[in-house]
Amino acid sequence: MTNPMGRSFLSYKRERRAEAERLLAALRELGVPAWNDVDDLNHAPMESEIRNVLRDPDTASAILWLTPEVANSDMIRKVEAPLILERARTGDGFFVVPVAAGGLDYSGAAATLDRAFTLDDLQSWNLYRTPLDPIDWQEAHKIAARVLRRRVETLHGALPAGEPLRVILNTRAGFSETPAGLHLDWLHRFDQREALPGAWENHLLPTLGTVAATVQTAARGRPIVATGLAAIPAAVALGVELLQPRRLAIAWEQFTAGRVQAWSIDVPRETSGFQVDCRPADLRGRDLAVLLSVADDVEPVFRASRDGLPAFRAVLEISKAGDPPHGLETPGQAADLAYLVQREVRKALKEYPEILCVHLFLAVPLGLAMMIGQLLNNVNRVQTYELVPSDSGLRYKPAAVLHPSS
Repeated sequence: MTNPMGRSFLSYKRERRAEAERLLAALRELGVPAWNDVDDLNHAPMESEIRNVLRDPDTASAILWLTPEVANSDMIRKVEAPLILERARTGDGFFVVPVAAGGLDYSGAAATLDRAFTLDDLQSWNLYRTPLDPIDWQEAHKIAARVLRRRVETLHGALPAGEPLRVILNTRAGFSETPAGLHLDWLHRFDQREALPGAWENHLLPTLGTVAATVQTAARGRPIVATGLAAIPAAVALGVELLQPRRLAIAWEQFTAGRVQAWSIDVPRETSGFQVDCRPADLRGRDLAVLLSVADDVEPVFRASRDGLPAFRAVLEISKAGDPPHGLETPGQAADLAYLVQREVRKALKEYPEILCVHLFLAVPLGLAMMIGQLLNNVNRVQTYELVPSDSGLRYKPAAVLHPSS
Protein backbone atom coordinates (compact mmCIF):
# COMPACT_ATOMS: atom_id res chain seq x y z
CA MET A 1 0.00 0.00 0.00
CA THR A 2 1.36 3.43 -0.95
CA ASN A 3 2.38 5.70 1.90
CA PRO A 4 0.59 8.99 1.10
CA MET A 5 3.24 10.89 3.11
CA GLY A 6 6.01 9.57 0.88
CA ARG A 7 8.12 11.35 -1.71
CA SER A 8 7.44 12.26 -5.33
CA PHE A 9 9.53 10.90 -8.20
CA LEU A 10 10.42 13.16 -11.14
CA SER A 11 11.00 11.37 -14.44
CA TYR A 12 12.86 13.62 -16.89
CA LYS A 13 15.70 13.62 -19.40
CA ARG A 14 19.04 14.89 -18.15
CA GLU A 15 19.18 17.54 -20.89
CA ARG A 16 16.32 19.19 -19.00
CA ARG A 17 18.22 19.35 -15.72
CA ALA A 18 17.74 23.12 -15.27
CA GLU A 19 13.95 22.77 -15.58
CA ALA A 20 13.99 19.76 -13.26
CA GLU A 21 15.82 21.74 -10.60
CA ARG A 22 13.20 24.52 -10.76
CA LEU A 23 10.41 21.98 -10.45
CA LEU A 24 12.10 20.09 -7.60
CA ALA A 25 12.61 23.35 -5.71
CA ALA A 26 8.95 24.32 -6.21
CA LEU A 27 7.79 20.92 -4.97
CA ARG A 28 9.90 21.13 -1.84
CA GLU A 29 8.83 24.69 -1.10
CA LEU A 30 5.18 23.64 -1.35
CA GLY A 31 5.75 20.77 1.04
CA VAL A 32 6.08 17.83 -1.36
CA PRO A 33 9.28 15.85 -0.65
CA ALA A 34 10.88 14.95 -3.96
CA TRP A 35 13.32 12.25 -5.03
CA ASN A 36 16.35 13.62 -6.88
CA ASP A 37 18.19 11.19 -9.15
CA VAL A 38 21.52 13.02 -8.82
CA ASP A 39 21.49 13.57 -5.04
CA ASP A 40 19.51 10.50 -3.96
CA LEU A 41 20.64 7.76 -6.35
CA ASN A 42 22.73 5.15 -4.55
CA HIS A 43 25.81 3.55 -6.08
CA ALA A 44 23.85 0.48 -7.15
CA PRO A 45 23.32 -0.10 -10.90
CA MET A 46 21.02 2.69 -12.09
CA GLU A 47 18.21 0.57 -13.54
CA SER A 48 17.98 -1.61 -10.43
CA GLU A 49 17.92 1.42 -8.16
CA ILE A 50 15.26 3.19 -10.24
CA ARG A 51 13.07 0.08 -10.17
CA ASN A 52 13.48 -0.19 -6.40
CA VAL A 53 12.54 3.45 -5.90
CA LEU A 54 9.47 3.25 -8.12
CA ARG A 55 8.25 0.08 -6.39
CA ASP A 56 8.90 1.47 -2.91
CA PRO A 57 5.64 2.14 -0.98
CA ASP A 58 7.30 5.34 0.28
CA THR A 59 7.27 6.70 -3.26
CA ALA A 60 3.83 8.31 -3.20
CA SER A 61 3.59 9.90 -6.64
CA ALA A 62 5.44 10.70 -9.83
CA ILE A 63 5.69 13.42 -12.45
CA LEU A 64 6.28 12.38 -16.05
CA TRP A 65 8.14 15.32 -17.62
CA LEU A 66 7.56 14.54 -21.29
CA THR A 67 9.84 16.49 -23.65
CA PRO A 68 11.20 15.68 -27.14
CA GLU A 69 14.36 14.21 -25.59
CA VAL A 70 12.31 11.43 -23.91
CA ALA A 71 11.89 9.76 -27.31
CA ASN A 72 15.61 8.89 -27.15
CA SER A 73 15.64 7.67 -23.54
CA ASP A 74 15.45 3.91 -23.07
CA MET A 75 15.48 4.43 -19.29
CA ILE A 76 12.29 6.49 -19.34
CA ARG A 77 10.48 4.62 -22.15
CA LYS A 78 11.31 1.09 -20.99
CA VAL A 79 11.68 1.44 -17.20
CA GLU A 80 10.42 4.63 -15.55
CA ALA A 81 7.22 5.37 -17.50
CA PRO A 82 5.93 1.74 -17.57
CA LEU A 83 6.52 1.29 -13.82
CA ILE A 84 4.95 4.66 -13.00
CA LEU A 85 1.85 3.99 -15.08
CA GLU A 86 1.56 0.43 -13.76
CA ARG A 87 1.56 1.69 -10.17
CA ALA A 88 -0.99 4.38 -10.99
CA ARG A 89 -3.35 1.68 -12.28
CA THR A 90 -3.30 -0.23 -8.98
CA GLY A 91 -5.48 2.38 -7.26
CA ASP A 92 -3.68 2.13 -3.90
CA GLY A 93 -3.09 5.87 -3.55
CA PHE A 94 -0.13 6.31 -5.90
CA PHE A 95 -0.77 8.98 -8.52
CA VAL A 96 1.02 10.41 -11.54
CA VAL A 97 0.97 13.90 -13.02
CA PRO A 98 2.01 13.74 -16.70
CA VAL A 99 3.17 17.01 -18.28
CA ALA A 100 3.59 17.82 -21.96
CA ALA A 101 6.64 20.08 -21.98
CA GLY A 102 9.45 21.23 -24.24
CA GLY A 103 7.02 22.52 -26.86
CA LEU A 104 5.16 19.21 -27.24
CA ASP A 105 1.40 19.11 -27.73
CA TYR A 106 -0.76 16.36 -26.23
CA SER A 107 -0.29 13.85 -29.03
CA GLY A 108 3.42 14.60 -29.24
CA ALA A 109 3.84 13.98 -25.52
CA ALA A 110 1.96 10.69 -25.71
CA ALA A 111 4.07 9.60 -28.68
CA THR A 112 7.31 9.88 -26.69
CA LEU A 113 6.44 6.69 -24.78
CA ASP A 114 6.97 3.22 -26.18
CA ARG A 115 3.63 1.39 -26.57
CA ALA A 116 5.53 -1.91 -26.51
CA PHE A 117 6.23 -1.34 -22.80
CA THR A 118 3.00 0.20 -21.52
CA LEU A 119 -0.71 -0.36 -22.12
CA ASP A 120 -1.53 3.28 -21.43
CA ASP A 121 -2.26 5.85 -24.12
CA LEU A 122 -1.57 9.25 -22.58
CA GLN A 123 -3.74 10.98 -25.16
CA SER A 124 -6.70 9.77 -23.10
CA TRP A 125 -5.21 11.22 -19.88
CA ASN A 126 -5.73 14.66 -18.47
CA LEU A 127 -2.25 15.91 -19.33
CA TYR A 128 -1.12 19.38 -18.41
CA ARG A 129 0.57 21.17 -21.30
CA THR A 130 3.01 23.90 -20.32
CA PRO A 131 3.19 26.80 -22.77
CA LEU A 132 6.76 27.71 -21.79
CA ASP A 133 9.98 26.18 -23.07
CA PRO A 134 11.92 26.23 -20.84
CA ILE A 135 9.71 26.78 -17.80
CA ASP A 136 10.35 29.63 -15.36
CA TRP A 137 9.79 29.57 -11.60
CA GLN A 138 6.16 30.68 -11.87
CA GLU A 139 5.36 27.82 -14.23
CA ALA A 140 7.26 25.34 -12.04
CA HIS A 141 5.18 26.57 -9.08
CA LYS A 142 1.96 26.08 -11.06
CA ILE A 143 2.86 22.51 -11.97
CA ALA A 144 4.04 21.69 -8.46
CA ALA A 145 0.74 23.06 -7.13
CA ARG A 146 -1.10 20.41 -9.18
CA VAL A 147 0.98 17.74 -7.43
CA LEU A 148 0.32 19.39 -4.07
CA ARG A 149 -3.43 19.34 -4.60
CA ARG A 150 -3.44 15.64 -5.52
CA ARG A 151 -1.24 14.91 -2.50
CA VAL A 152 -3.51 16.77 -0.07
CA GLU A 153 -6.62 15.12 -1.54
CA THR A 154 -5.00 11.71 -1.18
CA LEU A 155 -3.90 12.43 2.38
CA HIS A 156 -7.34 13.72 3.31
CA GLY A 157 -8.90 10.51 1.99
CA ALA A 158 -6.39 8.27 3.75
CA LEU A 159 -6.22 9.87 7.21
CA PRO A 160 -8.83 8.85 9.79
CA ALA A 161 -11.54 11.42 10.51
CA GLY A 162 -10.31 14.01 12.99
CA GLU A 163 -6.63 13.12 12.65
CA PRO A 164 -4.67 16.29 11.88
CA LEU A 165 -2.68 16.97 8.75
CA ARG A 166 0.90 17.36 9.94
CA VAL A 167 2.93 20.21 8.42
CA ILE A 168 6.66 20.82 8.94
CA LEU A 169 8.05 24.28 8.12
CA ASN A 170 11.85 24.54 7.96
CA THR A 171 14.03 27.52 7.11
CA ARG A 172 16.98 26.59 9.32
CA ALA A 173 17.17 22.88 8.68
CA GLY A 174 16.83 20.69 5.62
CA PHE A 175 14.37 17.90 4.95
CA SER A 176 13.22 16.10 8.09
CA GLU A 177 12.60 12.35 8.13
CA THR A 178 9.77 12.90 10.60
CA PRO A 179 6.55 11.60 8.99
CA ALA A 180 4.37 14.49 7.84
CA GLY A 181 1.83 15.26 5.18
CA LEU A 182 3.69 18.37 4.04
CA HIS A 183 7.39 19.28 4.49
CA LEU A 184 7.86 22.93 3.54
CA ASP A 185 11.62 22.92 2.93
CA TRP A 186 12.79 26.54 2.51
CA LEU A 187 16.42 26.16 3.52
CA HIS A 188 17.69 26.94 0.00
CA ARG A 189 15.97 30.35 0.11
CA PHE A 190 17.98 31.43 3.18
CA ASP A 191 21.54 32.43 3.94
CA GLN A 192 21.94 31.52 7.59
CA ARG A 193 19.10 33.37 9.41
CA GLU A 194 18.24 35.76 6.59
CA ALA A 195 16.14 35.16 3.48
CA LEU A 196 17.87 35.76 0.15
CA PRO A 197 16.95 38.98 -1.70
CA GLY A 198 13.48 38.74 -3.22
CA ALA A 199 12.75 35.37 -1.62
CA TRP A 200 9.81 36.49 0.51
CA GLU A 201 7.83 38.39 -2.11
CA ASN A 202 8.72 36.27 -5.14
CA HIS A 203 8.73 32.76 -3.71
CA LEU A 204 7.89 32.10 -0.07
CA LEU A 205 4.75 34.20 0.46
CA PRO A 206 3.14 32.99 -2.81
CA THR A 207 4.05 29.45 -1.74
CA LEU A 208 2.32 29.86 1.63
CA GLY A 209 -0.75 31.28 -0.09
CA THR A 210 -0.95 28.24 -2.36
CA VAL A 211 -0.51 25.80 0.53
CA ALA A 212 -3.19 27.50 2.65
CA ALA A 213 -5.71 27.67 -0.20
CA THR A 214 -5.05 24.05 -1.18
CA VAL A 215 -5.47 22.69 2.34
CA GLN A 216 -8.61 24.74 2.86
CA THR A 217 -10.28 23.34 -0.27
CA ALA A 218 -8.78 19.85 -0.64
CA ALA A 219 -8.84 18.87 3.05
CA ARG A 220 -11.86 20.83 4.20
CA GLY A 221 -12.54 20.54 7.92
CA ARG A 222 -9.34 18.66 8.74
CA PRO A 223 -7.28 20.12 11.62
CA ILE A 224 -3.61 20.99 11.10
CA VAL A 225 -0.62 20.52 13.37
CA ALA A 226 2.48 22.50 12.38
CA THR A 227 6.03 22.38 13.68
CA GLY A 228 9.56 22.93 12.45
CA LEU A 229 12.76 24.91 12.80
CA ALA A 230 11.86 28.20 11.16
CA ALA A 231 12.51 31.91 11.18
CA ILE A 232 10.04 33.93 13.25
CA PRO A 233 8.80 35.84 10.15
CA ALA A 234 7.95 32.50 8.53
CA ALA A 235 5.83 31.47 11.52
CA VAL A 236 4.05 34.85 11.54
CA ALA A 237 3.44 34.55 7.79
CA LEU A 238 1.97 31.06 8.26
CA GLY A 239 -0.42 32.48 10.84
CA VAL A 240 -1.44 35.34 8.54
CA GLU A 241 -2.29 32.86 5.78
CA LEU A 242 -4.44 30.96 8.29
CA LEU A 243 -6.17 33.95 9.85
CA GLN A 244 -8.71 33.30 12.58
CA PRO A 245 -11.72 34.29 10.39
CA ARG A 246 -10.89 31.42 8.00
CA ARG A 247 -11.79 29.01 10.83
CA LEU A 248 -9.02 26.56 10.02
CA ALA A 249 -8.11 24.66 13.18
CA ILE A 250 -4.32 24.79 13.47
CA ALA A 251 -2.00 24.18 16.40
CA TRP A 252 1.76 24.52 16.67
CA GLU A 253 3.64 21.64 18.26
CA GLN A 254 5.71 23.60 20.79
CA PHE A 255 8.55 22.10 22.83
CA THR A 256 8.41 23.73 26.27
CA ALA A 257 10.37 22.66 29.35
CA GLY A 258 10.96 19.20 27.94
CA ARG A 259 7.31 18.72 27.02
CA VAL A 260 5.47 18.85 23.72
CA GLN A 261 2.36 21.04 23.81
CA ALA A 262 -0.22 21.99 21.19
CA TRP A 263 -0.40 25.79 21.13
CA SER A 264 -3.53 27.20 19.56
CA ILE A 265 -5.68 30.31 19.69
CA ASP A 266 -8.64 28.01 20.32
CA VAL A 267 -7.61 26.79 23.79
CA PRO A 268 -9.05 28.35 26.97
CA ARG A 269 -6.91 31.29 28.06
CA GLU A 270 -4.91 31.44 31.26
CA THR A 271 -3.32 34.60 32.65
CA SER A 272 0.14 35.11 31.21
CA GLY A 273 1.17 38.02 33.46
CA PHE A 274 2.51 40.28 30.70
CA GLN A 275 2.22 44.06 30.95
CA VAL A 276 1.68 46.72 28.31
CA ASP A 277 3.26 50.13 27.76
CA CYS A 278 2.11 52.09 24.71
CA ARG A 279 3.72 55.50 24.34
CA PRO A 280 3.64 58.15 21.61
CA ALA A 281 6.87 58.82 19.74
CA ASP A 282 7.38 60.88 16.55
CA LEU A 283 4.42 63.08 15.57
CA ARG A 284 5.48 62.73 11.94
CA GLY A 285 5.55 58.94 12.08
CA ARG A 286 3.07 56.67 10.31
CA ASP A 287 4.19 53.38 11.84
CA LEU A 288 3.68 51.39 15.05
CA ALA A 289 6.53 49.44 16.65
CA VAL A 290 5.48 46.37 18.65
CA LEU A 291 8.16 45.03 20.99
CA LEU A 292 7.43 41.65 22.56
CA SER A 293 10.04 40.16 24.89
CA VAL A 294 9.47 36.54 25.88
CA ALA A 295 12.55 34.49 25.00
CA ASP A 296 14.81 37.54 25.18
CA ASP A 297 14.73 41.30 25.68
CA VAL A 298 14.15 42.95 22.28
CA GLU A 299 14.55 46.54 23.51
CA PRO A 300 18.39 46.80 23.43
CA VAL A 301 18.64 45.55 19.83
CA PHE A 302 15.65 47.69 18.84
CA ARG A 303 17.46 50.78 20.14
CA ALA A 304 20.68 49.77 18.38
CA SER A 305 18.77 49.32 15.11
CA ARG A 306 16.93 52.68 15.16
CA ASP A 307 19.09 54.35 12.52
CA GLY A 308 17.81 51.88 9.95
CA LEU A 309 14.16 52.01 11.03
CA PRO A 310 11.36 54.44 10.13
CA ALA A 311 9.99 57.13 12.41
CA PHE A 312 7.42 55.50 14.70
CA ARG A 313 4.23 57.29 15.69
CA ALA A 314 4.02 55.06 18.74
CA VAL A 315 5.88 52.24 20.45
CA LEU A 316 3.92 49.39 22.01
CA GLU A 317 6.05 47.40 24.43
CA ILE A 318 4.78 44.14 25.92
CA SER A 319 6.95 42.58 28.59
CA LYS A 320 6.97 40.92 31.98
CA ALA A 321 8.61 41.87 35.26
CA GLY A 322 12.12 40.52 35.65
CA ASP A 323 14.66 39.48 33.07
CA PRO A 324 13.70 37.16 30.20
CA PRO A 325 13.35 34.43 29.23
CA HIS A 326 9.80 34.27 30.51
CA GLY A 327 8.35 30.82 30.31
CA LEU A 328 4.86 30.28 28.94
CA GLU A 329 3.98 27.19 30.91
CA THR A 330 0.73 26.24 29.21
CA PRO A 331 -1.01 26.62 25.84
CA GLY A 332 -3.57 28.78 27.64
CA GLN A 333 -0.90 31.30 28.70
CA ALA A 334 0.40 31.46 25.12
CA ALA A 335 -3.14 32.08 23.83
CA ASP A 336 -3.66 34.79 26.44
CA LEU A 337 -0.52 36.59 25.28
CA ALA A 338 -1.45 36.30 21.60
CA TYR A 339 -4.87 37.84 22.28
CA LEU A 340 -3.22 40.53 24.42
CA VAL A 341 -1.08 41.52 21.42
CA GLN A 342 -4.16 41.62 19.21
CA ARG A 343 -6.11 43.77 21.66
CA GLU A 344 -3.30 46.26 22.25
CA VAL A 345 -2.47 46.62 18.55
CA ARG A 346 -6.12 47.40 17.86
CA LYS A 347 -6.17 49.97 20.66
CA ALA A 348 -3.05 51.65 19.28
CA LEU A 349 -4.47 51.81 15.76
CA LYS A 350 -7.59 53.42 17.14
CA GLU A 351 -5.58 55.88 19.24
CA TYR A 352 -3.30 56.79 16.32
CA PRO A 353 -5.40 56.45 13.15
CA GLU A 354 -2.58 57.83 10.97
CA ILE A 355 -0.60 54.59 11.44
CA LEU A 356 -0.23 52.66 8.17
CA CYS A 357 2.09 49.81 9.12
CA VAL A 358 2.68 47.64 12.19
CA HIS A 359 6.30 46.55 12.76
CA LEU A 360 6.85 43.37 14.79
CA PHE A 361 10.01 42.98 16.86
CA LEU A 362 9.55 39.57 18.44
CA ALA A 363 11.64 37.34 20.66
CA VAL A 364 9.06 34.61 21.08
CA PRO A 365 8.51 30.86 20.63
CA LEU A 366 7.45 29.94 17.09
CA GLY A 367 4.03 28.77 18.22
CA LEU A 368 3.29 32.20 19.65
CA ALA A 369 4.57 33.89 16.47
CA MET A 370 2.11 31.84 14.41
CA MET A 371 -0.77 32.63 16.78
CA ILE A 372 0.00 36.37 16.65
CA GLY A 373 -0.11 36.18 12.86
CA GLN A 374 -3.53 34.52 12.99
CA LEU A 375 -4.91 37.44 15.02
CA LEU A 376 -3.72 40.30 12.78
CA ASN A 377 -6.78 40.27 10.54
CA ASN A 378 -7.57 43.95 11.21
CA VAL A 379 -4.09 45.17 10.15
CA ASN A 380 -3.45 46.38 6.62
CA ARG A 381 0.34 46.05 6.52
CA VAL A 382 2.80 44.22 8.76
CA GLN A 383 6.58 44.44 8.59
CA THR A 384 8.41 41.51 10.18
CA TYR A 385 12.06 41.46 11.17
CA GLU A 386 14.86 38.97 11.51
CA LEU A 387 17.62 39.29 14.09
CA VAL A 388 20.93 39.15 12.19
CA PRO A 389 24.57 39.75 13.13
CA SER A 390 26.40 42.79 11.76
CA ASP A 391 29.87 44.29 12.16
CA SER A 392 28.55 46.32 15.08
CA GLY A 393 26.53 43.58 16.77
CA LEU A 394 23.04 42.14 16.43
CA ARG A 395 20.55 44.22 14.46
CA TYR A 396 16.97 43.91 13.27
CA LYS A 397 16.72 43.65 9.49
CA PRO A 398 13.41 43.82 7.55
CA ALA A 399 12.02 40.46 6.45
CA ALA A 400 8.57 39.59 5.07
CA VAL A 401 5.96 42.29 4.48
CA LEU A 402 2.49 40.88 5.13
CA HIS A 403 -0.99 42.16 4.27
CA PRO A 404 -3.41 40.35 6.60
CA SER A 405 -6.55 42.33 5.78
CA SER A 406 -6.18 42.21 2.00
